[in-house]
Amino acid sequence: MAWLNPSPLTLYHGTIDLCVASLNSGVSVTTGRVSTDFSLGFYTTTNFAQARAHARNMAYRMRPLGARRGAVMSYIVDRNALAGLNSLTFVEPNSDFWELVDWCRAGNRSHHAAGYYDVVYGPVAQDVRLRTVHIGYDQVSFHSSACAGLLANVSGSFV
Repeated sequence: MAWLNPSPLTLYHGTIDLCVASLNSGVSVTTGRVSTDFSLGFYTTTNFAQARAHARNMAYRMRPLGARRGAVMSYIVDRNALAGLNSLTFVEPNSDFWELVDWCRAGNRSHHAAGYYDVVYGPVAQDVRLRTVHIGYDQVSFHSSACAGLLANVSGSFV
């Protein structure tokens, strides 16, 4: 008997209070920075504590621009719908993972010849030069318009 992906996947996105209304209206995969671990995209994690820490750090950095507090957005994603997307997964930070991180952090705008994978999952780079990752952290990044519908079921809380 096949496993039926019975439960949805909960993903978290750390942000600031100034962005909550926009995120409630919909996710854009084109508003982030290019020079990140998996390039331009919308980044989430399965780890609430990681998203909360990111939100608090971001609120502190963005205080001069009017941010008052961090927020964690929660997205419920259907695993079967996620499985239908073009994805790339890294279970551990092997040489393939580091080659992609180097490529993306250099500002390159694609993952492969067709452009972007829809979704990339893997560890979070801590120090690229030393090839270390944050233990217990992960990232699930969304890079195409095919993902937008998956991230429609959203709720948020201030942290």
